[in-house]
Amino acid sequence: MKIDYDKEVDALYIQLLDEPVEESEEIRDGIILDYTKDKEVRGIEVLNVTKQLDILASVKELMAAKAA
Repeated sequence: MKIDYDKEVDALYIQLLDEPVEESEEIRDGIILDYTKDKEVRGIEVLNVTKQLDILASVKELMAAKAA
């Protein structure tokens, strides 16, 4: 897993898998999931992250629930 933060645009990217992105889906305003060709979540992009920290916690909980 890799985490990158771009301070200039206030965007956070959490890369979960090291595979190419096949498609992306904005699941909520400013939160984009990237999927592999096998429909696995490859990464999560959060725009305006400083305003969405509570939303990020919700995404983390969702990912943990799906993994269980």
